[in-house]
Amino acid sequence: MTEIFVRGQSIRKALEEDKLKAFLQPIIDTSTGDIFAYEVLARIQEGDATISADDFIKLAEELGLVEDIDARIFEKGIECKRKMDVNGAKLFFNLASK
Repeated sequence: MTEIFVRGQSIRKALEEDKLKAFLQPIIDTSTGDIFAYEVLARIQEGDATISADDFIKLAEELGLVEDIDARIFEKGIECKRKMDVNGAKLFFNLASK
């Protein structure tokens, strides 16, 4: 099997097995030191390893999977905010450009 096929299958599997995670990176107000927002980033969790979007998003775009990934990350980001009680902090979603 070619590497691109294997990597594509791993992205599809991550979607199917709910291994796609929303990572909330805090954005700090430098004048107060308070968190005023979170950037929501896509990650794939494989056991103890966390795979950043840099390692899979371009291939996901080529395979037509980014809309599914963006929708899942949007849902998970909202869910995380609900659970975290972040005192009105905003969410900024880092979605695929295509």
